[in-house]
Amino acid sequence: MKMAAQESSQATKTEPIGLQSPASTEKPQNSSVNTMPLE
Repeated sequence: MKMAAQESSQATKTEPIGLQSPASTEKPQNSSVNTMPLE
């Protein structure tokens, strides 16, 4: 879980997408799923 949180944080910094920001803040699990397709 820690890894996913860190990965999502980096992804948000690398890609300033409004959808990623709120998604990771509201639901950390959702951000993990979004990181998969993004890669």
